[in-house]
Amino acid sequence: MEFEIKKANELHWYRGKIGSYDFGAKISDSPSTHGIMNSRVFKLTISCDDEVITDFQGGFIVAPKTQEHRRIVRTLIRKITEQWESVDLVISHETDNRFVKVPVILYRLYPKLEVFTVETAGFYGYLRSWCQNKPSHRLYGKTWLNQREIEAQTGLSPYKIRQHTATLCRYGLLNVTKSDRIPNKLIYEPLESLTYAEFYEKYEIEEMSK
Repeated sequence: MEFEIKKANELHWYRGKIGSYDFGAKISDSPSTHGIMNSRVFKLTISCDDEVITDFQGGFIVAPKTQEHRRIVRTLIRKITEQWESVDLVISHETDNRFVKVPVILYRLYPKLEVFTVETAGFYGYLRSWCQNKPSHRLYGKTWLNQREIEAQTGLSPYKIRQHTATLCRYGLLNVTKSDRIPNKLIYEPLESLTYAEFYEKYEIEEMSK
């Protein structure tokens, strides 16, 4: 069964694929009774398209319901355990997928707009880091996250998450829709920023000269 795993941007967080399933896992340096199956994996979300089959956050929020899903969980935990115990994780550098490209204008000009901050720009980059990057995928360029996942990974309060989301939507940098399959899941679609010329034409604000 195909298995790949890569370091995400957040401390201890990893993303990967097992068979046809995508997963995100928070992995500690050593096994723990708090981990799933007493492993070093203490947070785990497994999904196929935008359907979550397992969500473990110190306890099952979504438990694997079928024999196939339980097999996937067991296999994934075994593979992660074997990889951590055998050698240090080798992170693939073959593509630029590990690096989130955020336009400079989001840090230099957008914070001049009302309620937009550098932290808002960082939240935009965080959402982009989780976007589906396969052009053939029906949710290409989008990501599906729930509030608890975002809070755990960013350290932001629910109020701050709502504030940054509303600000990005207000300035045309984000579309947000509700998942029609999973309760409490939102689908985020980061949009392209304005160019410098477009920004000046719309807001009449220029970047300060050095």
